[in-house]
Amino acid sequence: MWLINIAVLLWINFGSCLASSEINAAGEKTVLLSHLMNRQVFDYRAYKDVQIFHYNIPEQVSRATWNFSAIPTSPHHCDIRNVSVYLKYGSYPVISPDGAEFPSHFRVHQSPIYESHFVSDGSRHIVNVTSPTPGDWYAVAFLPVNRARITQKGLFPNCTIWLESSLAATIISDVIVVFPEVQSHQEVQLYQEIENSSQTYKFYVPADTWAVQVNVSRCSAHGFPKENKAAAGCPLLVWSSGRSLPNPDHPGTATTNCSNNGAITNCQQEWVPWEEQWHYLTIAAPSHHVGFALKVLFQSCAPEYPLPRYLLVNDLDTKHICSSINKTSKLRVIFRNTNNQTRLPPPPNCYARIPLTRKTYGGNFLFEFDQLPFENGSTPLKAYVSTLSPTLMSFEIRPTQDIGGTLNFEIGLDPFLNTSYHNISLVACLTHGVRSEVLPDRCTVGASLHVNSSSSLTVSRISIPYPEPGLWYITMQAFCYLRDSRLNKGQAYIDCPSNKTAVYFGLASGSCVFGSCGRYGRCHQYISSGFIFSTCVCSVGYRGWGCTDDKKALTSSELLMGTLLLTLSNLFFIPAIILALRRKFFTEALLYFSTMFFSTFYHACDEEGYSFCLMRLSVMQFCDFYSAILAFWATLVSMADLGFVLTSLLHMAGAVGVALGVEYDQTGLWVFLIPVLSGTFIIMVSWASHMHRKKGCYPQKKYWFLCLPIGMALAAGGLLSYAFLETDHNYKFVHSGWHAAMALAIVFLLPLRRQAVDYSAPGVTPAHS
Repeated sequence: MWLINIAVLLWINFGSCLASSEINAAGEKTVLLSHLMNRQVFDYRAYKDVQIFHYNIPEQVSRATWNFSAIPTSPHHCDIRNVSVYLKYGSYPVISPDGAEFPSHFRVHQSPIYESHFVSDGSRHIVNVTSPTPGDWYAVAFLPVNRARITQKGLFPNCTIWLESSLAATIISDVIVVFPEVQSHQEVQLYQEIENSSQTYKFYVPADTWAVQVNVSRCSAHGFPKENKAAAGCPLLVWSSGRSLPNPDHPGTATTNCSNNGAITNCQQEWVPWEEQWHYLTIAAPSHHVGFALKVLFQSCAPEYPLPRYLLVNDLDTKHICSSINKTSKLRVIFRNTNNQTRLPPPPNCYARIPLTRKTYGGNFLFEFDQLPFENGSTPLKAYVSTLSPTLMSFEIRPTQDIGGTLNFEIGLDPFLNTSYHNISLVACLTHGVRSEVLPDRCTVGASLHVNSSSSLTVSRISIPYPEPGLWYITMQAFCYLRDSRLNKGQAYIDCPSNKTAVYFGLASGSCVFGSCGRYGRCHQYISSGFIFSTCVCSVGYRGWGCTDDKKALTSSELLMGTLLLTLSNLFFIPAIILALRRKFFTEALLYFSTMFFSTFYHACDEEGYSFCLMRLSVMQFCDFYSAILAFWATLVSMADLGFVLTSLLHMAGAVGVALGVEYDQTGLWVFLIPVLSGTFIIMVSWASHMHRKKGCYPQKKYWFLCLPIGMALAAGGLLSYAFLETDHNYKFVHSGWHAAMALAIVFLLPLRRQAVDYSAPGVTPAHS
């Protein structure tokens, strides 16, 4: 293994020689990693409306810079819109732009989320992240909804907003690979000199590593008089972090000021590492010339250690590796001579582990983790948790394929525990990347769950939406206590008579919230830019990740009123139906009845809360639009007062043409406008022909001065309110008014009873009386 590590060091330093011509004096280079071209962003009404952007950041990046710019399809005709972008490492950002509350058992914001809010004027907006974690990064973008107006298609310009983004990174190449010492197997020290600068190192932490210790020794500040050198101590700053370069402003970076140790020339850090990840260490001498020896020590908790036998070497001078870099000639790797190759036992503070196995089911995000099965294939029902020290379980969330669901974890005590002499408290900590210490009342990091035998709450659960990939840890411990009302917390912890306690746990992934979204929402899976995710779509005013926020929910009376308004307002077609039958417009009467029928049941099916679907919603929607537009067309044809042959021909032409238009685009402006303009033109030509033959006014003055103005006013008022006044809030009122206005307009626009007159031309028998 040491031979492999030395080969890695040779390769890295050799690569540094080859790339030195492309690197600046500070050992950095800036590269453009990705450029994502224009993608459409949408109005945000639920998480399903976000557009996902994916980026990948390599290792040893000191700064990542994202550039975002948004522009509408037609800058001269479209309004400037606000654009929001949320950026996060590992998985999709869990956000609530509308301020809705998350379910009480949700735990969100595992890693920092970076926000950017700007306008769609084409200008560039920058998001900088210092020392970003290498791997997958995801951004979600959308248009905040600040207006509730319902715009009718075709009346306003098609204003699509397009978002473009790019990612550039500054990569540090001057990084020295350190060979750690593994539990005193062989001492490894690097001697280094730093003058008014800093040096970054990295080392790989394998699986089952319990702790990492960084030792800085033989620290000596040059330039001081000999008698003051000891008093100078060790003027070094040490920063260390897992996965990414150290950043003093980041909470995940361990910081040590060695000068705080006074005259002592040694400095030490110890922390819990990320298993199977690169770790970085930066040592800085801001204003001195300092020499020191560096040693990194691992404590392992592998079942048998060490499995391989390491190659023992005594001396390695890296100036023979890359002689063109002068500073490396000062670097020496010194090994203490030793013949110690014995198998050392694990440190005494290692936790007991319960191994888990993954079970994957059909469908996206459907998997669970359970204990290893017995020899007969059955799965243990209980897990046994130590009362003396924490018990550890670990599992892995895979990148991309596992992050779009919700990770659910729950624990519970065995209901048959004997609590006659004492009670039991179970504490579980769920953490990502690093394990947590377990205290009787809390966890040092991560999410905590508590179950007490003296409480009515028998199960505790937590949900992690869009979990980050990598290793996760569950650390559990059982504590025994006695109820004592004289104490502040009402209980006193005691030693447990048994060293193990039986518990139940469930660890599984699913879509949305346990596979559903409650009574007022539906769980769906969506794909954006090739990435699949699950989310809830709420109804009746409920909001939030699980459709549990009822602050803006509609009451039952409001829901019932909306349904009744939109359905019963179609009863205004009854006078038009009766009038058409009395005047012998039987075809028109059938169309008015069809419009009333399909509009009533379409809105009854489309409404939230109180709904009834006679047929599939898409079928009802087509029939509603088709019968309504065809009824307009038939009314205009009847107003033209044509002969039977032409009337029948135009009825059939309208039936075919309207069916084609509605199937092509149900909500388009031209689907309605073409029949209205064509019918108006036919009316003008027909009425002009009648006036020419009659040598007088046609139709009667009563129709011109009473029926026609009122009918046109009702129709125009209904159309204007439908096109320009509808909003999300007043939809049920305005749209119901549209139903009533158009139905009443027919009563006034429908011609009088058909009668034959003397001046009719051949083939044109009906006329107004």
